[in-house]
Amino acid sequence: MKRRKFIGQTSKAALALTILPSYVMGGKPNVVAPSDRINVGYIGLGKQSGTLLRGISNCKETYISAVCDVDTKKLAAFHQLSLKANENKGSAGVQQFKHYRELLAMKDLDAVVIATPDHWHAQMAVDAAAAGKDIYCENHWRSLLQKEGPW
Repeated sequence: MKRRKFIGQTSKAALALTILPSYVMGGKPNVVAPSDRINVGYIGLGKQSGTLLRGISNCKETYISAVCDVDTKKLAAFHQLSLKANENKGSAGVQQFKHYRELLAMKDLDAVVIATPDHWHAQMAVDAAAAGKDIYCENHWRSLLQKEGPW
């Protein structure tokens, strides 16, 4: 075989492997490859985080890796919800933390959902950004300003 023909054929084969879905190469059709998974941590586990959990976990690429709250009852209850949300996604467990900085120290965590009281949002978002995490954070400043502001 000539060198040009060999290079051309191997290039085509390599390109075909990058286009094929992972299940063709031995993966399962409805399971997301670990490299395509988004590992999410939840900080603050009140009512709003439950709503966010249901919405975000509907995306098959998301996987809840960790949860954090200072209230141990909320932490335990949300931990069970997150295990259930991960049930069909190849769950390897969900870590629990009482302090958000411990959650942010996780190397394999890609993103955080911050659902804490408003006065904690800024510090947690700054710390999450410094830790290299993507951030989803809701706040209610507009409604506060409309109620309390002079405008």
